[in-house]
Amino acid sequence: MEVLELSSVSLTRNERPLLREVSWRIESGEHWALLGANGSGKTLTLQLILGFLWPTRGQVRVLGNTYGKCDIRKVRPMIGWVNFDMQFRFIERGASVEEAVVSSLYSRFEPPEDEISEEDKRNASEALAKLKMQGYESRVFSSLSFGEQKRVLIARALVHNPRLLILDEPCTGLDIASREGFLADIQGLISSSEDTHVVFVTHHTEEILPYITHALLLKEGQAVKKGPVEQVLTSEVLSEAFEMALKVERSQSGRFLTGFSQESKR
Repeated sequence: MEVLELSSVSLTRNERPLLREVSWRIESGEHWALLGANGSGKTLTLQLILGFLWPTRGQVRVLGNTYGKCDIRKVRPMIGWVNFDMQFRFIERGASVEEAVVSSLYSRFEPPEDEISEEDKRNASEALAKLKMQGYESRVFSSLSFGEQKRVLIARALVHNPRLLILDEPCTGLDIASREGFLADIQGLISSSEDTHVVFVTHHTEEILPYITHALLLKEGQAVKKGPVEQVLTSEVLSEAFEMALKVERSQSGRFLTGFSQESKR
């Protein structure tokens, strides 16, 4: 069974095409990076996958469920989702770490109105332990460091063992040391799980670790290139997508390092 399939998906608003004929298929065992400049359509693509937007044309299938023929409310718990805005929601609400994690079990940003059950507490603690955050349950979310908050959000996404994990620019706001530790934790989690498939959204190729097998590159609402990372993350392809002369080199550790080429410096 495919994990995800977008079939010739287009999205139009006020007669303006925002996505045009995007097709994308994720097979079992694959982990993907989603890249593109600001305004390329990355966020719109994620909103279609999560069922928050509906395509003007084309079809969306997630984990064997065809949108329009299924109850999306039953699909969303199989998708773990982390984005930058979530941090501020829990900061504004004054939530505890435990409340932030447990809220995911109810597909919302508030914990249940009744007292949190022992089972929910146990599930939250197990998810936090995976991110080295055990013992933080009673801490106020806003009191944590930026990196710790991100680990809590990953735990929140993992609490119901999702088949698809969407990490939407998860390294935003982290310094280099915190970013590297955070990325290593994610790689460790994915390496130990055969059932979770990652979509990692980023602007920075150096954040794409070796566990990522494939990449989709968007430009102005269209797929420029998709396939194995070594075929997509090339100097030629990225230069075309970002409209500047870029040079991509792959380090011995498998990281893709991107900088300006000599041509762009002249």
